[in-house]
Amino acid sequence: MELLLEKQFAAAIDNLSVGVCITDPRLPDNPIVYVNPAFTTLTGYTADEAIGRNGRFLQSENTDPDAIEQIRFSVQKREPVKVVLLNQRKNGTLFWNELKVNPVWDEKGNLVHFIAMQSDVTARIQAKREMALAAKVQKTMLPAPLDNDFVRIDTLYKPYQFISGDSYDYQWDTEGEKLSGYLFDIMGHGVATALQSSALRVLFEQVSKKPLSVAEKLAWVNDASLPYLAAEYFIAGIAFELDFQRQTLSYAAGGVNYFLASTPDIEGIVSVPGMFLGIFEGTSFQQNEISFQSGDSFYFFSDGLHELMPSPLEDWPADFDSTVGWLRELSHDPNRRDDISALCLHIK
Repeated sequence: MELLLEKQFAAAIDNLSVGVCITDPRLPDNPIVYVNPAFTTLTGYTADEAIGRNGRFLQSENTDPDAIEQIRFSVQKREPVKVVLLNQRKNGTLFWNELKVNPVWDEKGNLVHFIAMQSDVTARIQAKREMALAAKVQKTMLPAPLDNDFVRIDTLYKPYQFISGDSYDYQWDTEGEKLSGYLFDIMGHGVATALQSSALRVLFEQVSKKPLSVAEKLAWVNDASLPYLAAEYFIAGIAFELDFQRQTLSYAAGGVNYFLASTPDIEGIVSVPGMFLGIFEGTSFQQNEISFQSGDSFYFFSDGLHELMPSPLEDWPADFDSTVGWLRELSHDPNRRDDISALCLHIK
């Protein structure tokens, strides 16, 4: 029966899709004593070429010394270890190897083998690096902080994963003494959402140069975005304009149906009607207006932050810097499940 079980165990290992090698720590330098066919496919080395050698022969000059040290330390301590390290095939090509090593003990408690399982995760590592680069590009596209004689803007931007479906922008018109901007949140996460986010930024940049009202600009973006969105995607957004000559804030909502205001007349969440963008062609939007004065503050934010706010919103900091700090603290909530962005405006 034991022999049958051993044969079944060996057959199971032989048929695994991940590379497996078994070493014998009772022999000098803990050599490989068995490799399965997936190991030879992964590394390019035959069983005869691998057996009798320590597994370090797969390392290259580019292998991370910290990963090597982690393996060495765990083997000495006779503990399981999992690392991702850069290895080299027989033909010289490099691959990212997710290595899991586990000790094997006999019935008397003696260490008899280490079993190492190896998986090629090169595609995963490359995708992760590309995502990180995309995230860096996204963040670079965001506007620089603004602090002039009229207004101060603080921002908050925290993707849930590497890349974000949230974005925002604003432009200062020196001659007209106006600040116009927008914030939007595309449903979903991942590469597709990020690509659509980039396309939407381009549309908002195009419409910013058109002589249209805030509501008309939102309607233009709604129609122009339809070809870029898959059927299951839609956009939540809000657009605004601060006119410092008239001292008015004009705004129109397209799914981001709220913002936070701190003025003598309004203290708290402002609810704004408005259909999501990118669903129906020809959707119109309602434009609203609030008067402002020196010392007033307005906070526009995406759904990821709104979901973390207490409801009803009763106690929140009164001054601008404290409110910005409170929003940043909320953004670190471990329960958040969405991208977060915010534009915080303080009138001077």
